[in-house]
Amino acid sequence: MRRLVLPVFGLLVLSACVEEDKAPVPPDLSGLKARYGLVTGTLDPETAPELIQATAEKLGYLGDATAMLELALGALDGIQAGGQQPGGEIVIEEGLSQRQDGLGQGDITFEAGAWGVYTRRCPGWPGTTDRGRLRMTALFKTGGLEPVLWGAFRDCRVAAADGEGRLRFKGAIALELDGLSLGLLGGETGGITSVLARFGGEIERDGETTALDFDLSIVPGVAILTAVTLANGDSFLVGYGIGDSGVRVVDGRGLWQCGATRCQGPQGLQVRF
Repeated sequence: MRRLVLPVFGLLVLSACVEEDKAPVPPDLSGLKARYGLVTGTLDPETAPELIQATAEKLGYLGDATAMLELALGALDGIQAGGQQPGGEIVIEEGLSQRQDGLGQGDITFEAGAWGVYTRRCPGWPGTTDRGRLRMTALFKTGGLEPVLWGAFRDCRVAAADGEGRLRFKGAIALELDGLSLGLLGGETGGITSVLARFGGEIERDGETTALDFDLSIVPGVAILTAVTLANGDSFLVGYGIGDSGVRVVDGRGLWQCGATRCQGPQGLQVRF
């Protein structure tokens, strides 16, 4: 197999002969995806306060987690750019090659069944040199990428979204992106319509470490939701809308917008508590 390493800032392309490898196998997110697609509960005055509380507990770290997800999703831009971004490089495995134009600028061509491993240095903390790394793997198919993108944070340091804290991520992350193959790497139309994310590891904020095992679903520009199952077995999706206040709940009847004492639902339905 031929392996190409494309460093940043247009440095030389290195090639080496390595033993033939099998394509990596992505994590199986089918069970998680099925859980997000199965909503059995009915919102009522008893379940509404419990779900609002569950939202605060499960997504209380959302600002920090958003910084993590932005780094992971940024790997898509790195893969598309062939690693030619500050702090990033892509190791391109079998079925891919670099194409150079007359100005020395590179592009990627690929075949179905190929894969790439993108590694980038994390942004780091102001005034420090240790930054940590993020490594993500992607599989290629005709017209773009397979939907699952996965990898790991290795002491990845980044300033907190509020600008007042220091974050460090360590652990494994996997993303499943609907619509990923469209509009990327030569696709003609479309874009990402939803993101399902799973993370297992640690988030450190200003020296205080929290072990996290979480999953959530993002509908870009609409909402961030997580699956919640109550003690009675009823399942819901709960979370926050993007650009509005309050809690969003999805039950068996549809989408609800909840405030402190009332939820407004589909077709004029209301629940007070």
